[in-house]
Amino acid sequence: MTLASKGGTVLLAALALGAGACSERSYPRDELRKILKIPEHVETGPVAVVKNWVDRDIEFAQLEMDLPGGQAKAFSARLKNEHHGDAQPVILIFHGHFSQASDFVGLTKSGDAWSVGLDLARSGYLVIAPQARGEYNDLKRETRLAFGTLMNGKTLMGNRVTDALRWLSYARRHSETIGLLGWSMGGNIGLYLAAVSPEIEAAYVSSAFDSLKLLAEGPFQSPDNYVPDILTFGDKDRIAALIAPRPLLIEQGENDPVAPFEGAVEMSERLLKVYEQFGHSDRLMFLRHQKGHRFSGSDAVVWFKRWLPVKGKSKVKN
Repeated sequence: MTLASKGGTVLLAALALGAGACSERSYPRDELRKILKIPEHVETGPVAVVKNWVDRDIEFAQLEMDLPGGQAKAFSARLKNEHHGDAQPVILIFHGHFSQASDFVGLTKSGDAWSVGLDLARSGYLVIAPQARGEYNDLKRETRLAFGTLMNGKTLMGNRVTDALRWLSYARRHSETIGLLGWSMGGNIGLYLAAVSPEIEAAYVSSAFDSLKLLAEGPFQSPDNYVPDILTFGDKDRIAALIAPRPLLIEQGENDPVAPFEGAVEMSERLLKVYEQFGHSDRLMFLRHQKGHRFSGSDAVVWFKRWLPVKGKSKVKN
């Protein structure tokens, strides 16, 4: 583990060994899926391109997936005339509360996020940014939704991860190489998705590596964070252990008032030990910043270029 300073941020490169067999024995994916109430078989619906257009150098599309109980929506962005087939990696981007998928692809603006999806598209990636379903911009309504979901034998976070699995299935139609980036609520969705799905080759998790144990004892957070029995599985370092040995970048604000920094370093150090059992010391990175709960993403493009190169095969070997 090395500590270096970069542009006012402190970069903790804690990388480690791969983890497949060890982590799966200790923290099985099936158990986590069961706790989240994710169906054994996730059904996906047909996806229609509702609208597509070109803005300067970027091709955009608005997508809709037909599902029981409603539609799931997403935006995609790619460099104009840039079609590499299976050689063009897909990056799934999951937004947070009080933001939109469109913020991350430059179609709308948010005070807490920026259009990293455009930078990724211009670097040759196909970006797919799903829009979360349910009440995520009104915590009172979301709380009611979360309780109603529990009464029907599901969890709100599990439902959102299930939708993410559906978009992952769609992404697989376009590429065999898929990574994800998630901020806040989207960071939690991304963390769980990468943990339960080995098809995710690299994950960038922002403003979501706060301790579940501290969450249980602290101020009330958004209701999708509260998953019954999740602490019987473990804290987020144990969830993240299922991602190893795949590349994982965790960024967390030291002064984050929403997802407290307390506990994040300790969890990353425990996670490092899991990685260290497998010998890939460059695959876990912890980035701390002073931007509160905002998405930083300063190293996102460079990091994805390193692990999911646009042309040729992925550098990740399990």
